[in-house]
Amino acid sequence: MNSDIAPDAEAQLSLITQMMKESRETIFHLGFPSIVWGVTISIGTLISYIFSANAWYTAIAPLWGILFIFASLLNISYFRRWGFRERKSTLISRLFKDLWIFMLITTLLLWLSGLLLHKNLSFSFMFCFICIVVSGGYWLSATLSGLFLVRCLSIAWLIGSFTVLFVPEVWTPAIMGLWAFLFEAVPGLYLYVRERKESL
Repeated sequence: MNSDIAPDAEAQLSLITQMMKESRETIFHLGFPSIVWGVTISIGTLISYIFSANAWYTAIAPLWGILFIFASLLNISYFRRWGFRERKSTLISRLFKDLWIFMLITTLLLWLSGLLLHKNLSFSFMFCFICIVVSGGYWLSATLSGLFLVRCLSIAWLIGSFTVLFVPEVWTPAIMGLWAFLFEAVPGLYLYVRERKESL
């Protein structure tokens, strides 16, 4: 009986080790998309404040539409190149892709619900929800990869989800822009540089 169990346990351990290794490699490959999203949100937030200061309110929604389309196309191009060249596990990349889709659809549904019910959902509530979803994605990624940095990012985004509730609503987008730069773009740059070094 023991002789039958031992090989199964070793096979499971080997499978878990291999999955964690591939998950780490996938995390490193997500460095570039993290830079793109972090910079996009930071720049979009800054330009939105400039537009608001000049009373160009109608230009804010098209601005974000253009920025998100550009960022998405840039990341799609990157993933296509990576998919053909690397042939590695895409477990975490799929997780984050599905996470973004879920977040965008849910945010849109919340906005439409507020519109139909004639109730304006606050920026604080919307950004709190987004931060919690991003934090959850990082937490799952940290569990799969065993990377301490990713766990720290999850905690940072969770802190951000409560921070936006305690600041004046006019500064809520600024908090999001700052968080996106500090906890998305900057770690993304670190991961991208590390991935480039390991690929040489």
